Amino acid sequence: MGGETVFRPFVLILTFICLAGFLLVGFKHMFSASSTMEKPEDLTATLGCWEITLFSPTYGANVTNSTIYNRMPTGETGGFAFDSADKRVYVVRDNLDYKEGSTKVWERYNSYIGIKRTADDLVGGKVYRYSVSLNYIVAHLDRETNVSRVDFTLSGSNYTLFVKTMDNNTRRIWWNNYTVYLGKNILQSNKVDFWSAIRMVMFAEIPNCDKTIAYMISTVVDFSFIFVIFTLASRIIPFISGG
Repeated sequence: MGGETVFRPFVLILTFICLAGFLLVGFKHMFSASSTMEKPEDLTATLGCWEITLFSPTYGANVTNSTIYNRMPTGETGGFAFDSADKRVYVVRDNLDYKEGSTKVWERYNSYIGIKRTADDLVGGKVYRYSVSLNYIVAHLDRETNVSRVDFTLSGSNYTLFVKTMDNNTRRIWWNNYTVYLGKNILQSNKVDFWSAIRMVMFAEIPNCDKTIAYMISTVVDFSFIFVIFTLASRIIPFISGG
C-alpha cells in the first residue's frame, strides 16, 4: 500500500502534464498558419543538425577587411564575441607570427581562424585556444549549403565553427567576405558530451525542438528523477511513507 500511495500522485501529475502538453501543441499548430510572420532564417537547421546549439549572436558575425588581424592580439579583447564574450573568434591573415613547422597554436598557420575560450570558473581565468587554417576551411566548403564546418574540442567540451558564404565561390573566403558562427556540439567523433546532453534535457534546452515538446520531455524526466529520489528516501526514512 505504501508504494501505491507514493506512486499514484506522480502518475496523476504526469498524465495531466502530458494531456495539457498535447493540447498546447495542438492549439499552437492550429493557429500557427494564421499568425505566421516573416522571420529570420533558421540558420541552426542550415548550418548543422539537431545536436548543435549556436551561441549568441546566433545570426553570426560578418567578416570584412576591417575585421582582419595580421597576428593574434594579446589578451581577451577584440575579434568577434560569442556567448557574452566568454568565447571569441578571430580571423588572422598573413600572420606575422607564422613559423613554418611550428606546432604553437598561433604560429602554425599563415592564415587562420582562431578561437579563445576564457574559463572564468577557474582561478586566474585560464584561456583555452584553438586555430584552423583557412586552407582547411576552403577545402571543406560544401558547395550545396555554402557552409564549411569545423568540429573541435576545447577545454573538454565539443564545439563547432561554421563559415558560411553567400554562394559557393570559395574565393569569398580569401576576399574576407563571409559569416562565422560558433556553437556547442553534444555529439562529436562518435562521442557524446554526456553532462551537456543531460542538462539540455532536464532544462528544456533541446536544440531544434519545439519548446512546448521540450518542456514536456523535461517535465517528465525531472518528475521521474524526483520520484526515484523520493521513493528511495521513503524506503530509507520510514516517516515519509507513513511506515
